[in-house]
Amino acid sequence: MANNERYITTVELNSQQAQDRLQELIKKVNELKKAKEDAVKNGSFFDEASLKKATKELNQWRAQMQGVQGILDNINDVTLEDLQKGLRKLKAQSKTALPGTQEFTDIQQGIIKIEDRIKELRNATREAKTESEQLTMNMDHLVKVMQNVNGASLNDLLSAQKILEENVANAKPGTTSYDTAIAQLKEVKTRIQEIKGEQQQIVHQIDRYDQEIKVASKDMGTMERETDLVEKTMRNLTKANMRDLEYSIKIVNEQLREMPRGTKEFERMQERAKLLRTELERVRFEGAAQQSWLNRTADFFNKIQGAAIAGISAITGLTFTIRKCVNAFADMDQEMENVRKYTGQTSEQVHEMNEEFKKMDTRTAREKLNQLAGDAGRLGIQGKEAIMEFVEGADIINVALGDDLGEEAVKNIGKLTMSFGTDKDMGLRGAMLATASAVNELSQNSSASANYLVDFTARVAGFGKQIGLTQSQIMGFGAVMDENMLQDEMAATAFGQLLVKMTTNIDTFARITGMKVEEYKKLVTEDINGAVMAVAKSLKGRDMEDLGKVFDAMNLNGQRAIGVLSTLGQKAEDVAERQKIATEAFEEGTSVLNEYKIQNETVQAQLDKAMTCP
Repeated sequence: MANNERYITTVELNSQQAQDRLQELIKKVNELKKAKEDAVKNGSFFDEASLKKATKELNQWRAQMQGVQGILDNINDVTLEDLQKGLRKLKAQSKTALPGTQEFTDIQQGIIKIEDRIKELRNATREAKTESEQLTMNMDHLVKVMQNVNGASLNDLLSAQKILEENVANAKPGTTSYDTAIAQLKEVKTRIQEIKGEQQQIVHQIDRYDQEIKVASKDMGTMERETDLVEKTMRNLTKANMRDLEYSIKIVNEQLREMPRGTKEFERMQERAKLLRTELERVRFEGAAQQSWLNRTADFFNKIQGAAIAGISAITGLTFTIRKCVNAFADMDQEMENVRKYTGQTSEQVHEMNEEFKKMDTRTAREKLNQLAGDAGRLGIQGKEAIMEFVEGADIINVALGDDLGEEAVKNIGKLTMSFGTDKDMGLRGAMLATASAVNELSQNSSASANYLVDFTARVAGFGKQIGLTQSQIMGFGAVMDENMLQDEMAATAFGQLLVKMTTNIDTFARITGMKVEEYKKLVTEDINGAVMAVAKSLKGRDMEDLGKVFDAMNLNGQRAIGVLSTLGQKAEDVAERQKIATEAFEEGTSVLNEYKIQNETVQAQLDKAMTCP
């Protein structure tokens, strides 16, 4: 009976039926393992009992095929334990087999084959374990981040983003796991952009605060010393020396530049400046009179000695003066030649214009006036009258605001007046002074810099004037951008993009402002500034989530655009106030002239005029 059972078992194990059953069990176990992996990845439930049951059944069936030949024939399907048993049996057989025989060779090949398979399984087991552990860690980390997205650090959010991107790549579109991963990924990315935007603003604020602290720390001591000197000079005006008088006048003039006109403090400082200048002139007159008396009463020897020394000094001084004026003449000749080249005038016409320059009451050297005439030619301005208008206007702006504007700003002001066409209505000189007056008033009544205002307006002017924005309105927007530490190039680009969107996507912006489409379209057509302000006011008071939806609707998702729109929403009233200041100053056109008169009459200005070669 026992022999019959062994015979039946052997037949069944070697039959095709046995092999098919083995493959069926293997397939079932593999499918359950794959289901487990998917469940771990998606965080869903998996029944471990079903896998254990199938694995046990497979192992029991394999146990019936423990023969070495069966292991070798099914080496990719048997367990690690069966491989180890087969290896032990082959090694035992190799001890009894004769070396050099076919049996010995077959045994050695079998040993190598089984050992290679054992190594392969062990490596796969280690990799699977590592991958499973990493997968578990990733899932734990992802769950932790998603439970507190707003409180997670930037590093945690970035690692969660990477995990979610892998999940999206591995998941099948349309499935629940895919949709969940997509939603979570969008939420994480939005928060990352928020943090980066906040960090950028903080960095800008810190840099600006550091700069202001350095300037304040440096200036406090200087201001105290300067104030003490002025007070001391004013208390002892009739006995103060010339150095203290000159320096006090310089300090008072600098303080006048920073004060709003029309205030009592401004009038008090003006009175001080007059008293100081009067006293300085008196001291100079007395010195000249005293010198004349000494010359009349000096003895003959002193006269001869003084005459000798004066003669030597005169020769030396004359030589220096001649040399200086020769160099200045050469530079002047070169600048006049440049004027001829760029303006198309003849040499005679350039000389005639220079005779007009000599009559101008300005501290600016004639060489610089010729450079301004050359700039006029580069801008396409032709004819003596037009060139003189540009030079006079540019000179006033340079003297009044030169330190604040920079080298190219005056030329840009000229371009702005011609670009907006105000030179045709007001004349080139009047238009330039009107623009400069708006810049001057804004820089004095806000923390915006003059150079920023000109640069921002020049960048926006191209499209802004086409849709109806004025210089003063654009400057009002620019002033608020600078006050809130937005870089001029970035802010101008983003603001220009907003204007384009507003004029091409009427329906979207009408919904944002809560207006009817036709009503908003009419506003854009007739009052584009009012349309921009309506958008700005509609953003005020909205939280970040609501603002995110608005930005998505505008199709303006860039950090630059978001920064500009957020600033407009928070500072809409400031924009209106700055535009009013700029408009009034532009219409009056006198602010820069008043500043020019102050700067052109200082002690240094008088010295500049006196030191000019004829």
